[in-house]
Amino acid sequence: QQRSTTFTWEIIVVDDGSNDTTADIVQTYVAKYGTDHIRLLSYKKNQGKGFAVQQGMLHARGHLVLFADADGASEITCLDRLEQAMFGALGIDDRNDYAQCGQSFCITIGSRAHLQQRAEAERTVLRNILMHGFHFVVKWVGNVHGISDTQCGFKLFTRRSVIRTVLLQRIRRWCFDP
Repeated sequence: QQRSTTFTWEIIVVDDGSNDTTADIVQTYVAKYGTDHIRLLSYKKNQGKGFAVQQGMLHARGHLVLFADADGASEITCLDRLEQAMFGALGIDDRNDYAQCGQSFCITIGSRAHLQQRAEAERTVLRNILMHGFHFVVKWVGNVHGISDTQCGFKLFTRRSVIRTVLLQRIRRWCFDP
């Protein structure tokens, strides 16, 4: 982040009962960059993606908190677009004023819509039917309108929005709220 001297960052990895070498790999980065930048939350028992996301978000220390899936479906370089959309939605002109931004309520959600055609071509017919059925349920039963990709694992929250939404989360498995 070159435009701001106030910008700080941290990466929180939540190891939710994995039996691979995730924790060991993260510890090598902790040793290299320190706990101000890299933190590992490790749980013995798998409690689900929703739980892992909730814990990571609640342990984050910044004015802005990015939730990013580890699968790399969204490039970290797109963070600037989420941040720009957030500052614009809040009417904050100074892109270095993270503290003011963090005190407001705002969530910006990334989108993988540009990858949709290729992804649908690579999925089985059954998977596409299930995906469209899930989107229908989210939209009409969950009353979620105006968000093209609710499942995109690339969302930027203000600190205040994390507290307001993540503390209310009840579902902890692969499909989680908010």
